[in-house]
Amino acid sequence: MTGTETVVYWRGDYFITRALYDVELLYSLTKRKFITPSRISGSEVEYSLFPSKYVLFWPHWERGRDYVIVEMRLVKIEREEGIRARKEEIPGKVAWVKFSDRRVLFASPEVPQQVKDVVRMATRPPNTRLFHIVYSEEEHKKLLDLIDSRREIDLTRTEGW
Repeated sequence: MTGTETVVYWRGDYFITRALYDVELLYSLTKRKFITPSRISGSEVEYSLFPSKYVLFWPHWERGRDYVIVEMRLVKIEREEGIRARKEEIPGKVAWVKFSDRRVLFASPEVPQQVKDVVRMATRPPNTRLFHIVYSEEEHKKLLDLIDSRREIDLTRTEGW
């Protein structure tokens, strides 16, 4: 930070109902932790943050679908106008984890801990424990390597299904 940077406000989706789970969470690359939202209201989550690169976690599920997808995408949050911000996706920096059974997800050694913790906090209001975890350099690297690989980890095709 140069000291001349200004906090900006970015709004993401926050829908949790019996038929839909669609939440956008930001993970700080510099702090190795999830950013605590400044406000959750209705179907929006608002963040106060410095313009920078973040990992956008987007877990989503719809009624009638027998699996959950957690998308992780590298994004750049930039100042747009005044204190408002815009999100710019960084091409090719995305990965997905798809699962049907949380036990299989939690037992998988190839899934980064951040993904497991996002799934654990999937409640409304969110389990605030998630926002206090600082991840190890090893877990942080595992997450970034997965995003760099543009891979999909599909745990719905496990033996016995």
